[in-house]
Amino acid sequence: MIEKFKDYFVGTFDNYSQSFSRPLLFSPVHLIHKQISENWFYGEQQNIFKLKPYRQFVIEVIESEDKIVTKNYKIDNDKHYHLRNMDSIFDSLVYTENCDRIFTLENEVFTSEMTSCNCIVDWKGQQTYVENSSILSEDIYRIYDKGFSVETNEYVWGSQHGHYVFVRSDKEPLLITP
Repeated sequence: MIEKFKDYFVGTFDNYSQSFSRPLLFSPVHLIHKQISENWFYGEQQNIFKLKPYRQFVIEVIESEDKIVTKNYKIDNDKHYHLRNMDSIFDSLVYTENCDRIFTLENEVFTSEMTSCNCIVDWKGQQTYVENSSILSEDIYRIYDKGFSVETNEYVWGSQHGHYVFVRSDKEPLLITP
């Protein structure tokens, strides 16, 4: 199961069709997942109208019973921007506690959902908790991220109009040796 997940997960994706047909609701985003070690992946999300990614991360993928667990790690964004200095990426990883996602496989589709208040993300100086749902198939990756104020439970960031629908634009199983 983990090999299927990794095969689906690795690659370059974009939501251009969705964003250009509904530009007031969805920003055009480019998403990459590059394998950097056996079960480790580097990721970037970038609005195509901005110069740098708004999110960079490392994910560790673990198979546990009949599920896939993805563990999220923060990295030094400037140092590792767009696959730079991959030889030292493992030196400064910071595990993001309570933000693991658990994917299940049914009918060739992986799904996950996170709806607790335990995954805390700093958003422009404000503490927020994350709600997330993801659907990953061979060529489509749907992601619905939302952040809510820890203090007021009010919506702060993320999509207000459902999943971002990313379509695979390049299946590039790049393995970068750290």
